[in-house]
Amino acid sequence: MIFKKIQDVFKNSITLTCERWQHIIYRHPELKRHQTKIVATLKIPDTIIEDDLNKKVRLYHKFDKQLNGYLVVIVETEKKFIITSYVSLKIKRGKMIWQNN
Repeated sequence: MIFKKIQDVFKNSITLTCERWQHIIYRHPELKRHQTKIVATLKIPDTIIEDDLNKKVRLYHKFDKQLNGYLVVIVETEKKFIITSYVSLKIKRGKMIWQNN
């Protein structure tokens, strides 16, 4: 079941399903009240990295002072859905796809 549709920086319609949202808040409860930050990360990311192991996966990063790190939203680009989201202290390694200037 679709929980939310989000348009990313490239105007792609990315789906956040109920199942994936439950996964995110179960595994990363600090994000429970930050759904709008996940949306903002897709719309206006700082960087987008292509995963080294799976070219269909992109990691959208946006630094957030309140979360004290980068909010990372992982998207499967072929089916256009969010896999997960979490906070990281650094930008993940991989091929740089996009960077906000």
